Formats: sequence, C-alpha cells, structure tokens
Amino acid sequence: ILEKGGTLEVQGPVSPFILVSGEVTGNAVVQGYADILDRLAPGDAIGQMTIEDKLSFGSQSHLQIEVDRNELGERNDRITVGGRVSLRGQLEIAPRPGYQDPADAGSFDRFEFMTMPRRVGAFAAISFDGSPLTFQYETITQRRSHVGEGLFRSIVYDNDSITWIHYRAIPGDADGNG
Repeated sequence: ILEKGGTLEVQGPVSPFILVSGEVTGNAVVQGYADILDRLAPGDAIGQMTIEDKLSFGSQSHLQIEVDRNELGERNDRITVGGRVSLRGQLEIAPRPGYQDPADAGSFDRFEFMTMPRRVGAFAAISFDGSPLTFQYETITQRRSHVGEGLFRSIVYDNDSITWIHYRAIPGDADGNG
C-alpha cells in the first residue's frame, strides 16, 4: 500500500500495490495487481507500464495519458494489463509540447493507450489539455465531443483496448467515417 503523497517514480519490476495518496509515474512492470485511488501517469514523457494482473481505478482517481505526433507518426503512453480493468475516475489526455490537432479535413490521430483481456466500466470524466470535455454523442463503446471547426475528440472502448482519437471531419461528416 502506497500512502505516501507526492510522486513515486517506478522503473523495472515492482510489487503489486494500492495507491492511496500521491502519483505513480515511470516505466514499470507491476508483478501483480494495481489499485489506483489517486493518480497514475505512465512514463517520464511518453512511457510504457505493464500490469501483470488486474488494474482498478477508484472513483476519485486520475489517469494521465500523454499524446504526441511527429514525422514518424503518433506516440503516446501505453498501459498493458494482463487481467481485468475496472474503470472509474477521470482520464486526462495531455498533449506533449508542440502537439497540434489534425489540420486537414479527413485526417486523424489515433492513440491506443490501454490493452487488456477484459474491461468493466468507463471513465466518469475526460479532459484534454486541462479542459473538461462535453460529449454530444455517447454509447456504451464510444463518447464523442465536437470542439469546433470540424474537430472531434473521441474515446473508443473496445473489448480489449481503449483508444483516443482526434479527427478533423470532412464537410457533412460528423462521425469521421467519410
């Protein structure tokens, strides 16, 4: 049980843990489960975290995922989970310095940030670059927010992954499917 407060950076193999107070960052392999009651921010910049067993987020938890794009394509924090993921709390999408939304109609950035064999629940709130998003379209598997000028931000909950998508719609296309 981590009741520390402040920030704990983890690297390499670590034991199962319950985060009560504070923030866990780093690139680690958690050898067991992780229960997050406060803040999880994989990596130091863009990073990878593996949880070998289950991952659970409490109602007051925050998951920060950093996203970026460069000449090689999209990059983002990733979490690989070997067991069930229970989602609650808040997702914070944090663009890296210099990130710019897709500019051309029909273009998009796609960030798969979590994979797992099974998921229950969804994030209660989602923000992008510190601003809460309002969703105009919601289903069990997707929430989509139109932020203006044809730009949409969307989260997709698949059976075995969670993906964040930014897309610039072509005129007359509100869901990005052409």
